[in-house]
Amino acid sequence: MRNREEKANARALRREEKLREKNRRRQAKKRLREKRRNFFRQNKEIYVIAGLVGLFFLSMIVYYAYYLIAVSDTVINNSYNPRIASLENTVNRGSILSSSGQILAETTVAQDGTRNRNYPFGELFAHPVGYSTMKTTELERYLNFTLLSSHESIARKIYYDLTERRYEGDSVYTTLDAGLQQAAWDALGSYNGAVVAIEPSTGRILAMVSKPGYNPNTLEEDWNSLISEENTSSNLMNRASQGIYPPGSTFKLLTVLEYIRENPDTWQDVTFSCDGAFEYGDGLVLHCHDGNAHGTVDIRSGIALSCNGIHAWLGLSLDRESFLELCQSFGFQSTIPLEIGTTASQITLDDTLTDWAMMLTSIGQGTVVETPLQNALITCAIANGGVMMKPYLVETVVNEQWEVVREYHPQEYRTPLTKEEADFLKDCMIAVVNEGSGGASASAYAQIAGKTGSADYGSEGKRHAWYTGFAPADDPQIVVSVILEDGQSGGTYAAPAAREIIEYYLLRE
Repeated sequence: MRNREEKANARALRREEKLREKNRRRQAKKRLREKRRNFFRQNKEIYVIAGLVGLFFLSMIVYYAYYLIAVSDTVINNSYNPRIASLENTVNRGSILSSSGQILAETTVAQDGTRNRNYPFGELFAHPVGYSTMKTTELERYLNFTLLSSHESIARKIYYDLTERRYEGDSVYTTLDAGLQQAAWDALGSYNGAVVAIEPSTGRILAMVSKPGYNPNTLEEDWNSLISEENTSSNLMNRASQGIYPPGSTFKLLTVLEYIRENPDTWQDVTFSCDGAFEYGDGLVLHCHDGNAHGTVDIRSGIALSCNGIHAWLGLSLDRESFLELCQSFGFQSTIPLEIGTTASQITLDDTLTDWAMMLTSIGQGTVVETPLQNALITCAIANGGVMMKPYLVETVVNEQWEVVREYHPQEYRTPLTKEEADFLKDCMIAVVNEGSGGASASAYAQIAGKTGSADYGSEGKRHAWYTGFAPADDPQIVVSVILEDGQSGGTYAAPAAREIIEYYLLRE
């Protein structure tokens, strides 16, 4: 009994001791908190100043990161940058070269020491290369600092200093193929318009042509006529990357893709009876090209024959918010990152659109406008199994001894569709060439996959002619997108132009 009481007393004492210890710790913490509060009150100014200093340094870090990522090239290459002006006085501006070494832009020095910028190909490369007369534009602007930098050896620089010679600036190999550029220029013929040719597996821009052009060698003499109000040809604008047009039936590929995604279990069974005019609602009538009646078509044959009726019908059923997201995933509403100026392709898809506007947008008219470059990139994604590579024009930087200073490598840009979706659209594009509206692009040398487009604009009866495609279909080496302004029919005029370009590229030795 006595032992139990002793044990109970011992437990009570331990509990009491624990409680006292707990109270001591609580009081100690309370005193510590009070001490910290008093310390903060007494040193509040120091904390505020430290916080502001920390915020300042954080802001500097954020700005520095933004500068490096977003605007450093713009600032460095700006013609008003005093560093650039200093280099202009000590360095001979380097050359810009084609992918195989032909000179596209070079600095020549006359006997009296006068330096001139020479463009051996004249207007052929004017739009992607740009000019450095009066100001700098396009690649000349993007590469401003690079072309005025010199990665010579120290010994050679000392020699140049002792002999009072200028350093030789670095030169740049582009991705542009001189022969293909000429073939694309010739294929446009007398039409104003544009051609973009890209290697789909890498994003290398092989050719970029815009007509009408200008001669950068005579720019100063021609300037006033080029910018006069009487000149409505917009010679200085690069139509390939900055011109925006209704894409016409080439856009139907995206309309179909959205319908397939929204109806994964039933799209295979869809059929539509086309009598040449799709009537909807109260008096809305949409005609197929030239009033052609295509009979009963499914989705694949609808693309092949470029039937307006089935695509307008499909478009009316689409979720507009989802369709907009699909278009944005391909690059609409975003400026394409490239070494030269680009314009964002645009589309409006919301509840304010009338049924008529939605029908037109679904066939590449209405609220959608697109650059030839964007059109080519969509085709690249299809050709490359769903992966869109980032387009680029600059390949390699070399010094005067042709030693490589810097190299640029392919980068993935977007993955807007799956391989299965890309394979189906490729099959549809093969059908366009073999069975449908793109027969004029068919080649005896390779299977071409393509899509035609005829986009109405301006007054009634005026149309731009589009074609976009790639070859060989089973192993795509080249994507070509062509627009002929006022070319009327994509299948009749743009398709054979694209075939000429593709065949030149695939067949030359």
